[in-house]
Amino acid sequence: MSELKIAIGRVYHETNTFSVVRLRLDDFDPVKGDEILKAYGGTGTELGGFIDVLRSTGVEIVPTVVASATPSGPIVTEDFGRLIEMVADSVRNADDLNGVLLSLHGSMVAVDVPETEGLILRLIREVVGDRPLIVTLDLHAMVSQSIVDNCDAIFGYNTNPHTSTPMSEGSRQHRP
Repeated sequence: MSELKIAIGRVYHETNTFSVVRLRLDDFDPVKGDEILKAYGGTGTELGGFIDVLRSTGVEIVPTVVASATPSGPIVTEDFGRLIEMVADSVRNADDLNGVLLSLHGSMVAVDVPETEGLILRLIREVVGDRPLIVTLDLHAMVSQSIVDNCDAIFGYNTNPHTSTPMSEGSRQHRP
């Protein structure tokens, strides 16, 4: 059994507030639990980097929820509520976590909720208390005070196009 147990997840959407298209939860095509490890491990993506680095160091990975949607308009308020509860519940149901590593975009908006990532982090902070909560953000993220107040570290992309994501770069540098 590993000494460290880290939860990973992703809630990722780049919102265009001028769009009349409203997102629903189904548009995020959520993936849960061990399916995340199967879908993303070894892929060279940001989540693949999370998985590869944690595996290579012997950390026990607790996959929570991965939900990503194509850039478009804001997510419907009720579905945003369901999405963040899904994420919070998955972290809440994990026993003895040492920390959480989340991939967020930094520009997601829900109808009547202009600053969603700060809210997501606040809910997770309430669950994990003072255990480390680390977040990755797109390089043009809107980093609010709520994001800063509710996480322990923020890592951003280095390039656009995204050829060097925070954790995929880390996995290249950390190969055993």
